[in-house]
Amino acid sequence: MPPDIERRISKYFSDDAVAQEVRKRISALWTVGPLGVGPEQLARSILILAESDVAIVRQLFESNFLGDPRDTVTAAERKLGWTKNWGLTPFDDAES
Repeated sequence: MPPDIERRISKYFSDDAVAQEVRKRISALWTVGPLGVGPEQLARSILILAESDVAIVRQLFESNFLGDPRDTVTAAERKLGWTKNWGLTPFDDAES
């Protein structure tokens, strides 16, 4: 898992058990078949949408990423205001 994603998980999920659950779910993105998007893109998009709400992380995984991982990436892009980032740019540690 890229270090920026690991840092963002630690930042958003201070409870160790919850952080471990989120890490486990997100780490699995690198072991599944084709997603239609890169695992880094999808992981960042999940964290953008969830912020610190583990229920949203669970919902995204249980819904097969809103039905299509590309929908999750698009939803995150929309949330950010159409920055044309698409989850490709690592998180900036200076971001709030």
